[in-house]
Amino acid sequence: MSVDLVLAGNGPGELTGWVRPVARSARDIGPADLRLTLVLSPTQFAGGREVDVVKSWGLFDRILTPAEGIRLALGRLRFEAGPRGSVLHLGGDLWFSAQIARRLKIPACAFAETLLVARKHGAFAEIFATSEDLARQLSTRGVPEEKIVVTGDPRVDAMLRATREPPAPLNRPPRPIPVVSLLPGSRDRYVRALLPYLLRVADALRSSRPRVTFQIIAAEFLSPGLLASMRALASDRWPALNAVWVTSDPWTALARSDLALTFPGTSTVELAMLGVPFAAIVPLEFVDRVPAEGVVEWIGRIPGVGRMVKRVAAWRYFARPRLMALPNIRAGRAIAPEWIGRWTPAELANRVSDLLDDETRRKAMRTELRSLYSSSGGAATRIAEHALELAATLRESRP
Repeated sequence: MSVDLVLAGNGPGELTGWVRPVARSARDIGPADLRLTLVLSPTQFAGGREVDVVKSWGLFDRILTPAEGIRLALGRLRFEAGPRGSVLHLGGDLWFSAQIARRLKIPACAFAETLLVARKHGAFAEIFATSEDLARQLSTRGVPEEKIVVTGDPRVDAMLRATREPPAPLNRPPRPIPVVSLLPGSRDRYVRALLPYLLRVADALRSSRPRVTFQIIAAEFLSPGLLASMRALASDRWPALNAVWVTSDPWTALARSDLALTFPGTSTVELAMLGVPFAAIVPLEFVDRVPAEGVVEWIGRIPGVGRMVKRVAAWRYFARPRLMALPNIRAGRAIAPEWIGRWTPAELANRVSDLLDDETRRKAMRTELRSLYSSSGGAATRIAEHALELAATLRESRP
């Protein structure tokens, strides 16, 4: 009798950091007749190539697109699931994962790195918390302690498996030729605007500091066509940069960085785990081109008025000082600098140059960022074990 494990999640960060390591662990420790299914949750943070990329991993027996997932949640899609199975929420809307479990008549469990799950914990048999601190906070917000399992973060497992060299030592001496990594994102429509922005900054920095090596981290979710056009643009407009394009082993390349320039998102967590100093840039001239939380994003896609709606929403959002990078939010203070505003490339290049000159500050950033996510590996296996144990319970014997 086969066992069904249905994973729900979407977006490049969730898929590479959570879904892939947990799916690998499930394959490693699960029964021979395990059927792994991925349901891609509907999300504004998807880039469009998720199905193709996930297929290339060779981990799943079935992959459902967001449209198919919605049909499944609404009871409009025929889906075979045996009496042994469970749904594992690894990102996206909690209601969506819970609804799929209800339709399939199998239990659900959820991975959590924030407190959002506390309001909907009743739909889940177990909650997997990234830390003891989060577990305590979930408990104080009404989640029964017997439901909470502290597992750690599977992103650590993903990095340990993918990184060919250990993180740089915290007391690493300065290098004569610093390495600056540029992370433009993992979605075509945003990289098309944001990578040229970063390249202009890099070119301005090269003018004052010619002995800098630049790395462009190209996410596997970017289309080959977009990559080809961006490579051509970079070599045509900024040939002197001679930037290195990293299209495989991104975490290994990032671990060698002296500084990274990125935008708020999951990349900031990955950099913190690696102990790489970074600056999170929020160029306000592009706020109408990047994804927004909630309904603002969907209104923002309406032709004619959408971009104006997003500009107004962003203006109101940034009217008050707030933290944007996820590690800073976790720490409650700006460990890594956040540059929110409008600048010329030269102005930003000056800020980057100051950071490169300030070895003491970057060393402190390395130490504090890494301490936020200090964790040993094994989270992916712990999550997979619990989800498989839940799945192995016969439907008839469940309470």
